[in-house]
Amino acid sequence: MATFAESIRFCTSRDGTRIAYAISGDGPPIIRLAGLFTHLEFDRASSIWRPWITSLEKGRQLVRYDARGSGMSDCDAVRFSFEHYIEDLEAVAGAAGLGRFALFGIGGPAALAVAYAVRHPEQVTHLILHAAFTQGRLARAATTREKDEVELILKLVSLGFSDEDPSRRQMMASQFLPDGTAEQLRDFGDLLRVTSAANNTAEFLRAWYTADIRSLLRQVRCPTLVLHPRAGFRVPLEEGRLVAQSVPQARLVPLKTRNTYLPENDPAWPQVIAEIDGFLPPASKPTATNSLNLEKLTAREREVLAAVVQGLGNKAIAHRLGITDKTVRNHLCSIFQKLDVTNRAQLIVQVHATRYNLS
Repeated sequence: MATFAESIRFCTSRDGTRIAYAISGDGPPIIRLAGLFTHLEFDRASSIWRPWITSLEKGRQLVRYDARGSGMSDCDAVRFSFEHYIEDLEAVAGAAGLGRFALFGIGGPAALAVAYAVRHPEQVTHLILHAAFTQGRLARAATTREKDEVELILKLVSLGFSDEDPSRRQMMASQFLPDGTAEQLRDFGDLLRVTSAANNTAEFLRAWYTADIRSLLRQVRCPTLVLHPRAGFRVPLEEGRLVAQSVPQARLVPLKTRNTYLPENDPAWPQVIAEIDGFLPPASKPTATNSLNLEKLTAREREVLAAVVQGLGNKAIAHRLGITDKTVRNHLCSIFQKLDVTNRAQLIVQVHATRYNLS
């Protein structure tokens, strides 16, 4: 099995929260959106995340990150909201130097993927939404009983996900992996313990549970793959149907499983990987060194390119040129498209290889 060198880095979200992210693999970029149960340092050793990571980075450049309040990202005095999650993703995409990329999200992060694609249609090429919902559990709760059930879960989480008693973590693990083996459930429970403090976990979940993306779905403009367990224990299949019906270029693939985080031995796992591989574009071929045509660029884009080659980040480029960070990102997206490259590193290599003088 191929392994890839991986670097863990840090960036800063709009409110000053430090977000940890990792880059591995090579090819068209894809970002695995951060949910509750990620930890960059331990994901690869986890039976829950290892199969997903290995599959997603095969022939692609995989960017993954830890959500605010969890993993290697800042965990103290952190504020949680759906808007903060969008800003964190903006920070990661900008720091990683990505132009256009695919997004992959499970559960709550699938809703984040939709919101980001609507806000930044120039960046997102494809959406892969697994166990997606139109409304979080609290937002769609129709009865007092349903609301009380959600509040009870949040209370249990806040009382002790990080203590020595594994029973509360096993309760949550069994909801995401109802058909998991005893070993997988223990592994999931251990992952819960190391990813986040109990008070963070409850507030993190509440932000997802109150999310409502119904008004955004019809605004998505990129191809979208909607994967959903047929017997969705956490998110009913009807929610996946509503997502697929509302997104203009979406296709729904019901999966014969009850598990949300599919383990590698799940009967639906081969179908999931085949669907993802068939949906995403194939690995890009290296750009010929004599085909980099800088005449395609505007004068401003050449200025941005020159700063990138000098090693400047987006904020430094914005300061030098007197423009905003968002304008820098837009110029980079245009440069990547015109020069047929997929990321900042490839762009720099191509410029050096062709020995263009950008001064």
